Amino acid sequence: MKYVGYVFGGDVLRFFHGGDECLTIPSTWTDQPGQNIVIYEGGSVMSQARSLWRLELARTKWAGGFINWYHPMRIRHLTTGRYLGVNENNELYLVKKDDATLATSTFCLRQEKDDQKVVLEEKDLEVIGAPIIKYGDSTVIVQHSESGLWLSYKSYETKKKGVGKVEEKQAILHEEGKMDDGLDFSRSQEEESRTARVIRKCSSLFTNFITGLETLQLNRRASVFF
Repeated sequence: MKYVGYVFGGDVLRFFHGGDECLTIPSTWTDQPGQNIVIYEGGSVMSQARSLWRLELARTKWAGGFINWYHPMRIRHLTTGRYLGVNENNELYLVKKDDATLATSTFCLRQEKDDQKVVLEEKDLEVIGAPIIKYGDSTVIVQHSESGLWLSYKSYETKKKGVGKVEEKQAILHEEGKMDDGLDFSRSQEEESRTARVIRKCSSLFTNFITGLETLQLNRRASVFF
């Protein structure tokens, strides 16, 4: 309870950008190329399950240790169950758990942007750590560990039905990034994270059911479906 305001491994939270938007996926997200993207969005999404992420320490015996600077971690999207990852073109996308290697899906938090690459020793990775990064008080910059690229964004205009032209921000990796790439953490409520897990399991169930129906249409064999 003494350290309840600090960020731990395994915490479910939101990444806030600029105070009025957060890191999330589009409401129309699919795993198809071009649709599998991550964005910054404001409004009602800041209280919805699709903006929830879990921080998982990648190299520690203490899964619930403190999240510290330079500590390798993976960022898991709760409602899809996928990890934030990087493809061969250094593009951000959500990758399945089985395909999320340490090289493609490991990130770290930095206080400032510089070229200094810090590699922590094994003894520093296997301890519970120290309370450093606080909710609502610490501004962090996210860096992809393998490439050294920074989590940033690009803005573009798009048309939305019933709204017209709107500006959207797609999260990208960049060599230098922007001045306002800093993010703040907001802890989610326990009920929210439970709801997100239910959404993920139900989505998986429906996907399997629909796939089964499609197989039944093709094969006409009920045994395949069941």
